[in-house]
Amino acid sequence: MSLLLLNDYQRNQVYQEYVNTHSGTENMTRQEVEEALAEEFKSYMLNEENPTLKYKLVKFFKNVRDYIRAFLGKPTL
Repeated sequence: MSLLLLNDYQRNQVYQEYVNTHSGTENMTRQEVEEALAEEFKSYMLNEENPTLKYKLVKFFKNVRDYIRAFLGKPTL
C-alpha cells in the first residue's frame, strides 16, 4: 500500500522511523519492514489507537485508512 501513497523519500522516512522505534529491526529488509508495517496497520485499524506509534507512522496509517474509506465510498473520520 505504501507504494501507492508515498514517494520514495516519504516511504524511506516511514521505514526508518519504524526501525528506529522498534528494537531488533535494524537488520530487516525493506520487504520485512513493509510486512511488519502491514501487521501494525491491521492492529491500528482494529483498535483505532496505538500510543506506541510515532507521528509519521500514525499519519501514514491514517492516510491509508482514509484512502481505503474514500475508495469504498465511506466518509472519513
